[in-house]
Amino acid sequence: KFIDKIDLTIDGKQITIPLSKGINAIIGDNSIGKSLFLHRITNYYRETEHADTSIFSITKNLKAKYENYLDKKKINILTNIDKDIIYEFDTQGEIRRKVTDNKLTDSDFIKKRAPENPNIKIINDRVKNYVGKYVKYLKGLSAIESIKNKLGESKIKIHPEELEATVLKASIMDFSNYTKSKIEATTNKSKIETAIKSLKEILALANQEEQKSINEIITLLDGMKKRYSLIESLAQNAIYVASIVNNAFTEYENNQTEITDDDKEIALYSNKKDSFVSSIVEFIGIKDKIEEFHLPSIETIEIPTERIEYDEYKIVNCSNVGIVDNNYLLSVFCDPLKKDSFRRETFISDLNLKNALSRYSDSESASWDFFETKIKEKIDSDLSSVCKINMINDDDREDKSQGFGQKMYFKVICSDTKNEGVYLIDQPEDDVSQKSIKKELIKNLRRMGRTRQVILITHNPQFVVNLDVDNVIYLYENDEKQICIQSGALEYKNEEAGEDILTNVAETLDGGVMTIRKRWKRYEKNIDDIIG
Repeated sequence: KFIDKIDLTIDGKQITIPLSKGINAIIGDNSIGKSLFLHRITNYYRETEHADTSIFSITKNLKAKYENYLDKKKINILTNIDKDIIYEFDTQGEIRRKVTDNKLTDSDFIKKRAPENPNIKIINDRVKNYVGKYVKYLKGLSAIESIKNKLGESKIKIHPEELEATVLKASIMDFSNYTKSKIEATTNKSKIETAIKSLKEILALANQEEQKSINEIITLLDGMKKRYSLIESLAQNAIYVASIVNNAFTEYENNQTEITDDDKEIALYSNKKDSFVSSIVEFIGIKDKIEEFHLPSIETIEIPTERIEYDEYKIVNCSNVGIVDNNYLLSVFCDPLKKDSFRRETFISDLNLKNALSRYSDSESASWDFFETKIKEKIDSDLSSVCKINMINDDDREDKSQGFGQKMYFKVICSDTKNEGVYLIDQPEDDVSQKSIKKELIKNLRRMGRTRQVILITHNPQFVVNLDVDNVIYLYENDEKQICIQSGALEYKNEEAGEDILTNVAETLDGGVMTIRKRWKRYEKNIDDIIG
């Protein structure tokens, strides 16, 4: 992504400024409109994107001043850069303000440059699934206790004379589960038969090796078909037996005399008996599924990290927890509870659970909902993507973002090949020391210029001469106070048009001549011969 040119008109005259795909430096006197130039070609998007004027320098008032200046100078900038083309736009002094206000630790800056790590979401879901099953088990403990209490409250009494009652009530067998099982088995068997038929049709299209694989699948499906046929058959047998029993009971009841007032207690007994029996059946059904109170063992899972290197730094996408094992799972279940409350007694009643929960009040949701919610929050806190920045040799989960400064910022953005776009920066010399410019920043920007288009505004000759910029854009006023533009490579000269880029650099930028002299000395060039 790059911009090949900037089109504008000045007093009706069409002007095109060609741009290099590398580094373009905008120079000129103070208040000539260099910053305006960048904000206008980006269509002032920084004003609408950010309300924090302590960090982002464009405001409505400043935009209005810029527009008045353009009208006064009869300048119409025609080029508008789409926001998607822009990698970063650092306005004047912005990097320093970001560092001072700790804005560079913001996750958006680091996340944008971090790698994807889909493993964390997969493991998060896996742990939640495991935890969900175990919570269901814990609820079973409570259900067992509730059924025990219900059994204890059941009292069935029958007088001796009632044993000779003329009416007895028989319990009808419920076989709805068998019917459901048969329907599911029949449906699945039909699906498998359809799949086998389709695969046999495909066999004619396959080569020998493919036919072998397809036949293996058909054999597997045949086995599944037999299994569902067996389930279907067993269910049908159960339905058959239940129907015979129920028909016999119905016929027996129909042959009895009608219930009289004397026999009402027998009916009452029958109802209590049914409740009592169903409680026993429910108890046995749950009891068989509840084992001793302990966490089943889980295979240890090491959660992988993903990293991208940026010079001497790396940005890592990881989770806060590196390993999921039995100890971790125990900590998850203990997290919503008071100390030493993870024991069987806690889960045998709602009241016990409420008393064991920390940070719980009756005004909140039901105790089990609260318990499950807190567990899931703990898992999300531990097993969600977290992006961190640190040194290459640091442990991946170490975080150095609090020490994020200009040096780290420039090293990261200048070595970023993950994100595309043009880098715009207004007066980088405002954000770093002279020592850092000479020692670090020039080298970093030069590297960036090999893979990314850069447009920078500067008053510092090092960012033009020592950086070996590919293109210089010089803004100045002529004698009629009209804005004029010259552009070209550093040593470009057109005597007829009165254009001499190197002379403009020497005369416009503070210390320009000295910087050129030091630079050119390395190549055994004479600055005086070049700029006269």
